[in-house]
Amino acid sequence: MDWSRGFFVGLIRLIVAVIAVATLSLDLTSTAIEGIDSAQVRTVASVAALLYLLLTLFHEAERYLAGRPRIECVGSRPAEGQIVHTLQNGRKLFGSGQFLRCAFRNRPGGSVRESATARDLHATISIRREGKTLQEWSGRWADLEEAQSPADKWGLDRIDLPPNGQVATLDLLVRSGGEHALKPWTNARFSLNGDPEHDFSDEEYDLRVELAGANLRRKTFKFRIRNPQGEPPLLLLD
Repeated sequence: MDWSRGFFVGLIRLIVAVIAVATLSLDLTSTAIEGIDSAQVRTVASVAALLYLLLTLFHEAERYLAGRPRIECVGSRPAEGQIVHTLQNGRKLFGSGQFLRCAFRNRPGGSVRESATARDLHATISIRREGKTLQEWSGRWADLEEAQSPADKWGLDRIDLPPNGQVATLDLLVRSGGEHALKPWTNARFSLNGDPEHDFSDEEYDLRVELAGANLRRKTFKFRIRNPQGEPPLLLLD
């Protein structure tokens, strides 16, 4: 909650509190006001007290929510990039391809606080067709270094995302140069050996990205993949 809104809510709470105390004092001291009996005074006091309680609960709830991260998708598009294959023997092979990626930003409501940083943010990605999950994997954040061994992948699949406008890009799938099939791009990818069940050559798929974190409830983003022959693949937010 910004300062102007907070000031307004605080001022209303103060006015309501003054009304509640004043009417209650009149009732306790049996002070008469022309045209208003004691029952009406008690009614005004009760309504004012209830309104004060509701405003207080609203204020505290908004303060709590202001300190929670809120992740939003800010873009999805193909991008040309370098493909680095790190084999189990440590050898690196380089190529080029078209990546399908989506970008996320942490935009909490109200004032920005340190507690609104999304901690250990990680993604679970699944590709589907006709409601059936074809494959599911742990997402790779594009700005993190490449995994060097199978053991590395567990430490390279999560980030902290502060509420400062920073954008985090998630790698989803890649189409290698000269190929039509899309393949998951993950930290667990250490081999160039073809695996037919991990190649997706149809023209349309559904894709889901589930984000979760140490202080973030799981949130699902749904996309449609279009993979036309001879054209760049597209990722469309449902």
